[in-house]
Amino acid sequence: MSDENAKCSIASRPISDFRLSIITLLGVSAFLGITPFAVMRYLQGNLLAGLVDTTILLGICSALVYAWVTGDTRRSGVVVASVACGGAVVVGIVVGEPGLFWLYPCLVTTFFLVNPRIAVALNIASLNGQVTLLGITGADEASKTLQTQLSAMKINCQFIQSADHPTITKLRILSRNQQLLRLDFEESFVEMDKNPLTEQTKALVAQHDLLLLSDYDKGTLSEVQALIQAAKEQNIPVLVDPKGTDFSKYRGATLITPNLAEFEAVVGHCKNEAEIVRKGQALLKELDLTAMLVTRSEQGMTLLMHDQQEFHLPTQAKEVYDVTGAGDTVIATLALSIAAKTGFAQASALANIAAGIVVGKLGTSTVSEAELSAELLSGQELSLIHI
Repeated sequence: MSDENAKCSIASRPISDFRLSIITLLGVSAFLGITPFAVMRYLQGNLLAGLVDTTILLGICSALVYAWVTGDTRRSGVVVASVACGGAVVVGIVVGEPGLFWLYPCLVTTFFLVNPRIAVALNIASLNGQVTLLGITGADEASKTLQTQLSAMKINCQFIQSADHPTITKLRILSRNQQLLRLDFEESFVEMDKNPLTEQTKALVAQHDLLLLSDYDKGTLSEVQALIQAAKEQNIPVLVDPKGTDFSKYRGATLITPNLAEFEAVVGHCKNEAEIVRKGQALLKELDLTAMLVTRSEQGMTLLMHDQQEFHLPTQAKEVYDVTGAGDTVIATLALSIAAKTGFAQASALANIAAGIVVGKLGTSTVSEAELSAELLSGQELSLIHI
């Protein structure tokens, strides 16, 4: 191939603004993060370590230049291992999607979320439940990756693909096991026609024991009433993880699981547990809900049911490393328990124990059946729950 043809070939390759944005962000962040360490090592007379850091900096610059000139974002990653005097330090940057990024000194991970129902589905699958995942994705590589990886985890994916919207992607940046920030790459699905999602739900809901709706205000559930009614027509219970300050859209659901902040945004500030109960009972009647589980962080959970005594559950967490995804674990455990005809109180107790396990892990984690069983058998929880 002539040089002229090669140039034409390179120039005609589409450049993904999304990938280039990530590469640029990570590259610049890594460059700024590594440079002070390289200078410090040179000043300390540690020439070997300084030379390694300099090599890494040159590799990052080369990767960025290559990505911007050619548009080839998948081959522009560089993985570098450096061994410095005084200890081994793994440093580098991997570019691509999905991928694992090492930012010195920050660890960055990417994971795909479809209106983050994925975390809920993963929790259900981890507890040996059978789950079908409905949602909207882009018609892109990220969607294909999702389906491939989730199918390997025995999750039945029924995605509706949009050619006009990319798959929602999130980037978490961590340092020393602590999350520093999260970057979201997304476009709203509010304007999309929801009829395909509604019809697909109607076709599948009768084959399942429960419908779980995780609302993250991305637009997928902008017509959520149609989904709730589709399940009620088949006598299928509906659980909702709500979002926003208008809970009227969830009218008629079986159970909703707001956290305390979400609950107070709707009913107003609650000075004590008695006020939570009073305002919660009023909301149950107003929205024709069967039950409501208010998660209250370190104060545990409060289950409210029509004309029944409230059920307060103290937190089960022994150590808290990361609360990311705890709400997903709660509603996933609730859903699986209620689908198995467990009462609301027993299901809530199980969900509380599962949440106590997952917050002791780093990142968006799941709870396995073995972990939950071990926790149940380890102490006083066994006397509370009869399964």
